[in-house]
Amino acid sequence: MQMSDSGPKALRQQLVRRWREHHDPVPELLFHYTSASGLLGIVNSQSLHMTELRYMNDSSELRYAEGLVSEAIEGESSRRANEPVARELLRRVSNTFNLFGDGMRIFASSFCENGNLLGQWRSYGEAAGGFAIGFELPRMLPFLQPSCWAYKVIYDPRDQSRLVQEAIEAICDAVGAEESDRGREVSERDSKMLPDYARCTAEIVSEFLIAMKHPDFATEQEWRLVATLAGDPLFEPDENARLGFKTRRGGIVPYCDVSWAQAALLSKDDRWGTPYPISEVVIGPTAADTNADAVLGLLRNANPHYRPRIRKSGTPLRWL
Repeated sequence: MQMSDSGPKALRQQLVRRWREHHDPVPELLFHYTSASGLLGIVNSQSLHMTELRYMNDSSELRYAEGLVSEAIEGESSRRANEPVARELLRRVSNTFNLFGDGMRIFASSFCENGNLLGQWRSYGEAAGGFAIGFELPRMLPFLQPSCWAYKVIYDPRDQSRLVQEAIEAICDAVGAEESDRGREVSERDSKMLPDYARCTAEIVSEFLIAMKHPDFATEQEWRLVATLAGDPLFEPDENARLGFKTRRGGIVPYCDVSWAQAALLSKDDRWGTPYPISEVVIGPTAADTNADAVLGLLRNANPHYRPRIRKSGTPLRWL
């Protein structure tokens, strides 16, 4: 896989652009499953809580992602047996790679292509009911603060391996084009350029792994809204990023508030042609039918000129 421009910064930009094209187009409507209190919080605050990614996944999911990287590095290292500089790069990445390293904080919120999935009602609803909020995400994206990207989660192991492998191959090719004396030992000049390429590799692979999960989860049909904040927002705050903490399963979990208030404000003025971000709400299978009127009132209170589609899930679900 050949890339036209040289240098780790230009290479990273090209690889990120190719990666993000893989997730285009974003579906017109994506659903966020939540509880009744979650729905109230999202509508009233006009924002989403995006959980720091390391707190969203269990340890097995993280090990799966790291295994994809290790396998790709081992395979590429074997193919580069006569390229000591590329092998040295891969050795450094293998020894130091950390999905959540280099001061990068990754926050995400989960969405689903289907607004009526039994598994999602079980996971994100509650015995008294739950809701699937249908957001027109492509129209929201330009107005979100801080800026976010929407990634379709990839479940097919063949696609996962291919994407990671192609990126690592492109970076090794770039290193080979810059090395001082191809085929010989690593020179002092080579050693000086390797840290930047190692950092480039780690950043690219980390961005890929945000949207890769074990194939057993494929029925979730998940998309992730992702905000990547450089540094630690607690000590180096971004003026557009609000860091908070919540409790979950007995632990304390960091989250970042992402505001869609600007999109909501523009939706009140027809000149902008921007719809209210929430176009549909699905009421969970165990929630009371009277919720339909309450949800309509909640959303009309947020924007009196708009009438969302509200429907009741017909999925059979019984809580023990």
